[in-house]
Amino acid sequence: EITRAEAAQIIVNRLGLTSSGKRQRYSDVPDHHWASEAIAAATEAGILKGYDENTFKPNETIKRSEVAAILNRAYQLEQMMTTESVMTSFADIDKNHWAYDDVSALVAHGITTGYEDETFRPEKGTKRAEFVAFLYRSGS
Repeated sequence: EITRAEAAQIIVNRLGLTSSGKRQRYSDVPDHHWASEAIAAATEAGILKGYDENTFKPNETIKRSEVAAILNRAYQLEQMMTTESVMTSFADIDKNHWAYDDVSALVAHGITTGYEDETFRPEKGTKRAEFVAFLYRSGS
C-alpha cells in the first residue's frame, strides 16, 4: 500500500511542483521528515489537504477516495467533464459521500471503473500499482 507521504512525493514529482518556503505546519510532519518538501508543495498547490486537527498523517495508507480527490484537484478533471452531472453507479458511494464528485470525475474520464462487484471501495487503502495506474490514466 502507498502512504499519504509517498503519494505526495509522486504527484509533486510528476507535476514538477516546488514549495515556496512558506510551509503549512502539520504537527506530525517535522521539517526533517523525508517528504516534508513534497507535502508542503502539494498543500500549497491545493492538491493535498491535512485533517482538522492540523495533522497530515503522512504514514497512513491513502484511501481510494483521497486518491480520487487529489487527482481531480491536480488535473482539474471535474472542470473538464462534458456533462453537468455524471452519476457513479457504485453501490458503496452515493451523492452524500464527500468524494462523490471526485470519484464521478474519475469515472467520466475513464480513470476508474471500480471493482467487478460494482463497488469503488472509497475507504480501502490504495496499492502502489493502483495509484500509478490512476496517475497514468489521468494523462500524466
